[in-house]
Amino acid sequence: MHIPDLSHNCYVSSGKSLRAIGWLEGNHSFTKGPVSELAIQRLREHLQQPFVNIDSCGSHRCTLCESSAAPEGNGELIIPSEKICFVAPTLISHYVEVHRYQPPAEFIQALLACPPQGSSSYMKLLNPFIGELSSAA
Repeated sequence: MHIPDLSHNCYVSSGKSLRAIGWLEGNHSFTKGPVSELAIQRLREHLQQPFVNIDSCGSHRCTLCESSAAPEGNGELIIPSEKICFVAPTLISHYVEVHRYQPPAEFIQALLACPPQGSSSYMKLLNPFIGELSSAA
């Protein structure tokens, strides 16, 4: 499912403080470029045990891969910041590492500053966005 980066409409929710990140599809262009090793490491850490991983009904296969062994994902990763809450598919790490997807700078900044998933600091950042995250898109 393609959703433009920084859209207020995310896969299962929408809101003025939410921003979609990394919802890529094979027939849509996307920004490519370098992503720091630190950002990739932090992305992996957040995806290891995401506190908020909204499972969908089924899974999504990477349509950028031409292999029948393309990876699948079925959830969302939530990265809150002081004013914005970013919502990304769990395949975002694959898109960055394999397809050279370069997320917007504001997402990278939020990712690097985001406390560990499920920590009290994370929950404090996440709390203002709960209502929007709970709304249907």
